[in-house]
Amino acid sequence: MTRWMAAAVLAAAGCGATFDVTQKSSTTVPGGGLLQNLASGAFGDFTSLDLSSSQEFKNQGVSKDQVDSVKIKRFSLAVTSPPDGTLEFLDRIAFSVTADGQTTRRVAHKDSIPDAARTVDLDLDGVELAPYVTAPKMSLTTDSTAHAPSRDTVLEATVVFTVEPNIF
Repeated sequence: MTRWMAAAVLAAAGCGATFDVTQKSSTTVPGGGLLQNLASGAFGDFTSLDLSSSQEFKNQGVSKDQVDSVKIKRFSLAVTSPPDGTLEFLDRIAFSVTADGQTTRRVAHKDSIPDAARTVDLDLDGVELAPYVTAPKMSLTTDSTAHAPSRDTVLEATVVFTVEPNIF
């Protein structure tokens, strides 16, 4: 009986344990042209996300059907090239999540981006993403207002998702 109780205590301690999954995607914004916004699928790696196939899910031994909650912990944009490039060309940006059978919802945005910024953390909308993550395919789309940078500029978007599994 003592061994069973110890196992139950250890199992209960694992309840509510969360883990983070980080996803990144880059896009090149062409310089010198007429740009009014980034294309909806500009960050190509975000057009078909399957968090459950990530190494973090595998390390935790968690599958899609064991997901109770998923929220974005951090969403950032950074200029990775040119070395002296900034986000001056980007006036505002928003990302929305979509999946089959789910309503499209805005998940992160920045309505004002400082011209000299090389990196910006987006404001999070606190959307529960479990229904999207457990769908066969989830996508993050972009809506922005921008003008063309003077040179080709590479942007990297980094999203950190916090996952709360149900391991029972």
